[in-house]
Amino acid sequence: QFPYEEAIRVPFVIYAPGINGGRVDRENLILTIDIAPTILELAGIEKPQDVKFDGTSIVPVLKNPDTRLRDEFWIEFIPQDWLKEKGFYGIRTSQFKLIEYLTGDREFYDLKEDPFELKNQHDNPIYKDTIAKLDVKVGALKREVQQFFAEEEAKAGVISGYYASLKTLVRKFISYFHEEGDDDE
Repeated sequence: QFPYEEAIRVPFVIYAPGINGGRVDRENLILTIDIAPTILELAGIEKPQDVKFDGTSIVPVLKNPDTRLRDEFWIEFIPQDWLKEKGFYGIRTSQFKLIEYLTGDREFYDLKEDPFELKNQHDNPIYKDTIAKLDVKVGALKREVQQFFAEEEAKAGVISGYYASLKTLVRKFISYFHEEGDDDE
């Protein structure tokens, strides 16, 4: 529910045959969405064709510490109605983090210079170009997420409309036979 490093970074420990252990990697941006593809690859199981993973297997990183998996990732918290003011969208790169809250407040951190995110640099002119580049990415990702939710709501509307129609049909059916029964008495 928070966009800060302590909330979005968690330890990831893996032990598997053929993987040399005993190293710590704080530089790679590995996400929980990478777990399933990694386990499948380590187990030698092909990914089912009808399954889409957002993540990527980290086996190449495990075998070669110089491998980089990704340069950035999207962070978000889309709350329930009662927490609207706490929601945010953002992007985290290997060096920077840009956060946009649903309230319109914005934060920007240079994680190399300020790893504990103590000083919001959003209004610092030194970072103007970097923020502009990240803004474009956040805007595109935000539109993508909003479109996804709009499509899901539309699907839910169709489904609830279907059930409402079905419920009406069942009520008419029951009332028809109920009335038929009353006439027979």
